[in-house]
Amino acid sequence: MRTVAASLALFFATGTQALPESNWQKVDLVSKGVTASASLTSVTTSGNLAFASISGDPLYRAIRSTDGGAIWEQPITVLAPLKLKFLSFLYGVWGDSIMTSMSQGAAWTVLQPALNMNLADVHYINSSPGQAWAVGDSPYVAITTNNWGNSPPPQIVRFPNDSVTMSSIQFLDNNFGFASGRKTGSNATVILRTTDGGQTWEERNLPDICPSAPLLSVDFVSPLTGWAVQTCGTTANFYKTTDAGATWSFQDAKNFFLAFAIDAVDSLYAWTVGQLGSFGAIAKTSNGGVSWAFETVPLASGQLLSVAMRDTSHGFACGRSATLLVYAPGVPTDAPGERDTRPKSFELSQNYPNPFNGETRISFTLLKNQTITLTIYNILGQPVRTLLEGSQPAGKNEISWDGRDASGRLSSSGIYFYKLSTAKEKQVRKMVLLK
Repeated sequence: MRTVAASLALFFATGTQALPESNWQKVDLVSKGVTASASLTSVTTSGNLAFASISGDPLYRAIRSTDGGAIWEQPITVLAPLKLKFLSFLYGVWGDSIMTSMSQGAAWTVLQPALNMNLADVHYINSSPGQAWAVGDSPYVAITTNNWGNSPPPQIVRFPNDSVTMSSIQFLDNNFGFASGRKTGSNATVILRTTDGGQTWEERNLPDICPSAPLLSVDFVSPLTGWAVQTCGTTANFYKTTDAGATWSFQDAKNFFLAFAIDAVDSLYAWTVGQLGSFGAIAKTSNGGVSWAFETVPLASGQLLSVAMRDTSHGFACGRSATLLVYAPGVPTDAPGERDTRPKSFELSQNYPNPFNGETRISFTLLKNQTITLTIYNILGQPVRTLLEGSQPAGKNEISWDGRDASGRLSSSGIYFYKLSTAKEKQVRKMVLLK
């Protein structure tokens, strides 16, 4: 039997040439004052704003871009690994504290609610402090409606399993959310779902094929559709659910790949990051998980720990060895002799496919970075769902609509309109949903 080392050697000898041209670019952080051995533990983005957290003891630092990843500023001191909610609200956890900032990290409010656990993750549902959930090294979820204030105090709800350590929590709206982690003792992974804001939870676990302390990352894009990647030994297994986790379909496996994080854009596109051999690696699907393929990343990229995709054309990944990668930033250039790729017009394109059943893609082109709103309307002119709201970059942008309204319900067959609006312009197109 070949050894792992021999298998990896064979992979790099035979598989590297087949990888597609890289869409990932590495940011030179050393020139920004970041040491070459630094670990970037998390990356987060909203609109053109992006932050990557640089691990430190006791404090973290963060490097920031305000133009979609073209230019990165000198690191600033922050208090925790960051998450970004909309364009201004940053938050994170460190020990038993929750930190929030409404000033893009310049000033922080440190909260120490009496939750009696070391926190692992917190999730806010809105752009301003208020409704939030937190999990950690105990079988409880903490819920607040007033940013962890004492009147009323946070509510503590026990998970159905008394022996769990939760590592992540995410809510799509005020009711639907999920938490994931491990069962204490057995080290098997656990995924829990709620449909009532965290008052009750039920297990929605992956098939139990890996009992040996696997890595697990889960991401839902709607109340029904979610993705998961679980590392068992040296193999990453990919799963998808279309029934809110009641069943998980095995999709693919990548040998010698340690997967640390997954981020899905919609039911077709998802990225996962980790380590292949001694270097960072990224796997992507663009067909709903029918196939996963490794993407080419810059040489000597360190083990990747976090990924944040804003859409199918823009995203970020970060990890060890001062690694920060930017995916297709689409920055126009005026360099002599180079083709001018700047957009020529403001345009909302026809969705494809049209008519559609299940999912359709909508693309639009902007002349400059600007704030937009993209909304679906029914034939009566009533808003069905806002797909995008906020700053978007110049050039071509794309997003999908899965036929669901703002509450996650499937829309009925019929004619719908989608409108792209800026401060000065708007365009409307018609599409047909058939079932």
